[in-house]
Amino acid sequence: MAAQRGDNRFGKAAAVVAVLLVLWFGWQFIRMNSRTAQMERKTREMAAAIQTRNLDAVFQHISDEFRYGPLDKSRLRGVAQRFLDSGELNSIEVWDFEEPQVKEAQGDEKASAILQFRVKPKGRDIPEVFFRCASRWTLDADGQWRMAGFDLYRMPGNQPFSPPMFPAR
Repeated sequence: MAAQRGDNRFGKAAAVVAVLLVLWFGWQFIRMNSRTAQMERKTREMAAAIQTRNLDAVFQHISDEFRYGPLDKSRLRGVAQRFLDSGELNSIEVWDFEEPQVKEAQGDEKASAILQFRVKPKGRDIPEVFFRCASRWTLDADGQWRMAGFDLYRMPGNQPFSPPMFPAR
């Protein structure tokens, strides 16, 4: 009888450990997918906002820490406004998102990620080209992932590319 009671306690303990492991792995899966989904959704929202010419909707997803060469967030907004006002850019297509490479927060360093995807600008005098974008993201203090920079690579060939309308890097 005593041996049976010991086996029963062991079985209960094993079941509790199994449930805790399932919950922990489930939480990790949800956490990973939620940040992936958030970055992809925000990238798609920024592309859609270009088509409607709504820079407020674009820049709500750009971190105050944004840098692209000499451009910070406010200078980028000025460049984007001039480019949209010129009528040269009508839309941006984004597709083929890869799993982001996430670096967890460590000490004073915030969490960051690299999200790669394909992008194609469309508009007057824009050639039929597309790019691989390696977008850099940061987890801002409010718990939201925001774009902090990017690099473009002309496809095919994967050659680094700097947009001509941006100041030299």
